[in-house]
Amino acid sequence: MKQVVYWFKSDLRIHDNEALHAAIQSDRPLAFIYIWDPLQDLPTRWGTLKIGAHRKKFIFECLQQLQHQLRSLNSDLHVLQGPSDQAILEFCLSNQIDTVFTQSEYFPEELKILEQTRQALKAHEINIHLAGESTLLREIDLPFPLGQLPNSFTPFRTKVESQWKIADLLKSPHQFKFRPMNLSLSEEIQIPLAVHDSRTAIPFSGGEHHALQRLNEYLFERHDISRYKETRNGLMGCDYSSKFSLWLAHGALSPRMIYHEIKAYEQKHGGNESTYWMIFELLWRDYFHFAMQKSKSQLFQWAGLQVARCPPIPLDQEKWKNWKNGTTGQRFIDANMRELKATGFMSNRGRQNVASYWVHEYAQDWRYGAAYFEEQLIDYDPANNWGNWAYLAGVGHDPRGWRKFNIEKQSLQYDPDDKYQKLWLEQ
Repeated sequence: MKQVVYWFKSDLRIHDNEALHAAIQSDRPLAFIYIWDPLQDLPTRWGTLKIGAHRKKFIFECLQQLQHQLRSLNSDLHVLQGPSDQAILEFCLSNQIDTVFTQSEYFPEELKILEQTRQALKAHEINIHLAGESTLLREIDLPFPLGQLPNSFTPFRTKVESQWKIADLLKSPHQFKFRPMNLSLSEEIQIPLAVHDSRTAIPFSGGEHHALQRLNEYLFERHDISRYKETRNGLMGCDYSSKFSLWLAHGALSPRMIYHEIKAYEQKHGGNESTYWMIFELLWRDYFHFAMQKSKSQLFQWAGLQVARCPPIPLDQEKWKNWKNGTTGQRFIDANMRELKATGFMSNRGRQNVASYWVHEYAQDWRYGAAYFEEQLIDYDPANNWGNWAYLAGVGHDPRGWRKFNIEKQSLQYDPDDKYQKLWLEQ
């Protein structure tokens, strides 16, 4: 009997994984792979990296934990290197594999890689089976066709909440049918080095176990979920917000798991505006995901979803350097940018302010800022990152136009005693 292979991408978990569930249902020996493409280490058109040191470290922590999980379930994880189409084809041919299972993709770059891989496999009569989505709601759960997605969030939320039903969680497997591979690449995964800064707001590691541990702690042990709406605009410490985005971005945590655990918390301890607000934020995440599916590569253009009124702004190298390094002279901006560079994380409040500063005070091309976030953020998510930047620049899914923040007012409101600024500028 020929075996099948499961290709992990941005779904680095065992729980509530629809594509993995489909692979198990095939009832055939199952191998597991992850592909690291060295092209991810090359500069982009913006002069940034696709993946910086902090996110790379977090991804490899996720992979290491996933490898340990699979070994405990009588299997293993093979980490391949090279372009996806070449690496997976070589693996399949070496091990008499005729079917590849993997999570569906919806964003332009990921779709291109998937299609290249599909064509390479098809030439050798190897099938690829797609399933699953990375959102709370599935596309089939939407009360309208994707092409009729509203142009702003509020009508989307209103229509969805009036008739939604969130799918149940899929059970985690207890054991896999396994056969040793001819190509053995199952040595321990070496986690890249990244400097740890003791001031970080995210003293967490990658991996499904750490994700579920954080979820349980934030909800049931510390009850931080009950105060989320009041604390979510904080700047310092690990508990002003959930930090679930770290694991959501890499699929180490299912959004449906978060939803169902919040519902379980509400049943046990009662719900309030804060428990709802966490679900509200998951809906924002869904909206950006569906919006990118609808708009495709258009969102990455200078004019975004709008009609271009002027040509792209040429990059000012001095402003670019000062913004990235936190040397603009605006203390609130500089503190946030230094935190990002040192840790791979920044609060939501900080992200909005530094983006506003880049777009409106510095009057620069918003796409450079989005690309720098792509390099630095551990919780980088294509739809949320580019969608939020376009939204703030006034070229995304928002009919009200751009949003310019009063940085001094924001600083006084959210860091009145300068504690955050002193932490990152004077220590």
